[in-house]
Parts: sequence; C-alpha cells; structure tokens
Amino acid sequence: MTDSTPPANQASADFVFGTLATDELRLAHMRAARAGMAHDHQLAPPDPRPGEPATVHVTLGPRIAADRVTCYYTIDGSDPRGRHGVAANGTAIELERTGVAWDTLLWGYVEEWAGVIAPQRGGTLVRYRIECWSERST
Repeated sequence: MTDSTPPANQASADFVFGTLATDELRLAHMRAARAGMAHDHQLAPPDPRPGEPATVHVTLGPRIAADRVTCYYTIDGSDPRGRHGVAANGTAIELERTGVAWDTLLWGYVEEWAGVIAPQRGGTLVRYRIECWSERST
C-alpha cells in the first residue's frame, strides 16, 4: 500500500485554492498584501451605534511612499470623491500616523494610520474611500 498524500508544500490534483495552494504562494500573497496600502474594513467599532464615532484604520507597507492619508466619506448614498485631502463630494478627514513597526517578513517598516468619522444618526449609510499620497509628489 502506498501513501498518495502529496508533500506539505505541494497541492493535490483536486485542490481548488489556486494561488493559495502552497506555503510559497500563500507567503507571496501575504507579502504583496502587506507591502502596499491596506484597510481591510478595519473600523472600530465594526458596527457603530447611532451617535458613536467610527475610527478608520489603514496600514501602509514599505512599497508605499506616502506622508498623507485621507478618508473621504458621504452620508447621502453618493460616492465620495476627492484628491489630495480636498473633498469633491462629501467630507474629507485626515488620518494621523499612529505607529510604525519593523516587519521582518517584508524587511521594511509598516505604518499604522487612523482617523475618526463623526457620529451619525441611526440608519445613516456611510460610504467612504481612502487615499494616500506624498506631499513631495504633488
């Protein structure tokens, strides 16, 4: 009797996870995701109550050379728009750098940013977009 189980770093023929099928592919995916700008719907609290502010969290990896991060939001159902901290539709809030940490996996620094969306009435739909850029490139 032979063992048909594939080695730990190799996917079986019927494996359906594609680009996440092996340790090497998962590691490459994690590096790529953390190296850029990431938000991943990080709100605190995740589902604010009426009258409660929401803090938006953003992570900038070493691939991003930015010194400004802005969140544009609307409460009327329209798409928020803006550029370089100026809202074209909705409200702009500047996020502040809240931390910097060395990431050995990326071999670079990862920055944490956060900003607060004002409290809203019950039933309000808040739509938002996040932009990062460098003052040196404007």
